[in-house]
Amino acid sequence: MLEVVEILRKGAFDPAKGVDSLTLDHDHRLRRRIVLTTAGGRQVRLFEIRPVQLRDGDGLRLDGGEIVRVEAAPEPLVEISAADTAALVRIAWH
Repeated sequence: MLEVVEILRKGAFDPAKGVDSLTLDHDHRLRRRIVLTTAGGRQVRLFEIRPVQLRDGDGLRLDGGEIVRVEAAPEPLVEISAADTAALVRIAWH
């Protein structure tokens, strides 16, 4: 199993150099310890002291030097409207 040795933020590496990718929903992008399977079928282990927020476009440098790109999975959204701004703020608060 491959180990994640460094998290590279978007813009800190060339995404074209990524050898594989991980498509993760929001809940799976906020982790401390997890084993993930890449699009290419590789298993990688994230083992951090504190939880990390992985973002779309980040990279994970593996112990072999390869980089795996993190991609945000499409997720359903809810659109909310209200009669006026005060009502919208009240809805957003709750």
